[in-house]
Amino acid sequence: MLDSLFVGDFNRRYVLVIGDKPLNEVPFIERNLKIINTTVEDASNHFKFSKAILVSADPSLHELILNCFENLFPVADNYGITHRVLIEKETEFTEIMTLTKGADLNEFHFYQNIIELAETIARYSPGPPENDIAIEGDRSGLSPEVKLLLRRSFYDCERIHIKKLGGGKDAEALFKVFAWMKNSEVGPLPMPFFAKISKPDKIDRELLNYRVYTDLYISFQYRPNCRIERCVRTSNFKSLVGDFVDDSILLRAALKDIHHSGIIFSLFERSLKSFRIQPFVARRMPATGDLANFIDERVWLDQLKSRTDVIERAKAYGLKTEVENLHNLLLRVCPPSCIIGPIHGDLNSRNVMVRGNDAILIDFSAIKPNGPLTADPVNLEVSLCFELDENEKLLPFDAWRVLIDELYIPDKLLQPPALSEGVPTEFSWLRRAVREIRHILTGCDCCNDEIKAIVACYLLRAVRLAPEEIHNEKDKLEFEYRAYALVVAERIILSLQPK
Repeated sequence: MLDSLFVGDFNRRYVLVIGDKPLNEVPFIERNLKIINTTVEDASNHFKFSKAILVSADPSLHELILNCFENLFPVADNYGITHRVLIEKETEFTEIMTLTKGADLNEFHFYQNIIELAETIARYSPGPPENDIAIEGDRSGLSPEVKLLLRRSFYDCERIHIKKLGGGKDAEALFKVFAWMKNSEVGPLPMPFFAKISKPDKIDRELLNYRVYTDLYISFQYRPNCRIERCVRTSNFKSLVGDFVDDSILLRAALKDIHHSGIIFSLFERSLKSFRIQPFVARRMPATGDLANFIDERVWLDQLKSRTDVIERAKAYGLKTEVENLHNLLLRVCPPSCIIGPIHGDLNSRNVMVRGNDAILIDFSAIKPNGPLTADPVNLEVSLCFELDENEKLLPFDAWRVLIDELYIPDKLLQPPALSEGVPTEFSWLRRAVREIRHILTGCDCCNDEIKAIVACYLLRAVRLAPEEIHNEKDKLEFEYRAYALVVAERIILSLQPK
């Protein structure tokens, strides 16, 4: 039996009417909607069961109408409730628009078209309502709006326990959520969820990517599943809720464990296989001009130039060229064409989880339909080499720099490093990881100059994303890594041959 969670309107059938002007209720009653006459002050008491607010009042009641636009409608938006102001003629529309200083045209409706409005409201889904569920766990610092979002996303639960995860560049917050269900025939505690909170346009873009790319081109065992019925919007945020990949660990931790050997091969040859074969099955010719455009979009020169703190530190490591000159030279001498296809777009080590021998992809907000085939592997390599995870054992910078200098010899970027360095070190896991990625790159049907250009691109991007504030030893060491990345990028760019 389907529970009410899967009903389109979530049993929210009230239409709240503000004002004393007569309204034809019949079209609403015929569509199983219930008219509730109320006031601005009392309206919120009915929000749990409401899907729309109608203002049916004389336009001359300026105080009432302003109160609706300034106080009632913004709060109603947080609950998914749509709203309309009913008017009889266009002059009333002009009067209210002047009064409210630019209301949305879609917030008005003519009385004579009330049947059309009733049908629109009947078909509208406001999403789940807020229920008074307890939020436990890492709740410090949560705004009232984020708490409301969580209570609506998990409205059918008695309580939830949240654990904060890294939010990423596009997320306000990211949680692992344990939910205790109400009245479940199976039991109170299902598998955990993830809940990503971000700006509505960013969540909408990721949901679109799920539909267009993920659902069709990434097998279900290599990605979390999205629970669209729990994705809720408020005024400033929207939630993306899905099934948490339980019993998994971050890629970086897995690579340090020999029991997960071959996981990078699994990532590119299984998890991302359908993305990576598209250029070949579609018989696409290399695209001209796309590589330079891709690099320019990733580097963000203005932001890179603003990181004077990192640039000054890089000069201490030997940087001699101005970053704008490096950027412009890279665009000028990079190969004119490359093979393009769909890419994950943000394949850093934090966006890959490992369960057994499966590499599981998360965060599909940055998918691009046309990116260089070499971009995802290089993105991952630079992430592994120039970033640090929280609570990671910090090793001497000089030992790390010796390995980096070996791995990033400009004319050997397509050459996998030796299987063993003779005597194992704390960085042996990183050498093995880079070796696997380089084997993947050799199968990308690309030239050495393309690899140089893509590596330089992601190194410059890494510089731009260096920690802006130093809170701990991890931030301090990663800042040094990013500064040295600029030195490595300079070597590679200067080695490119002008075309």
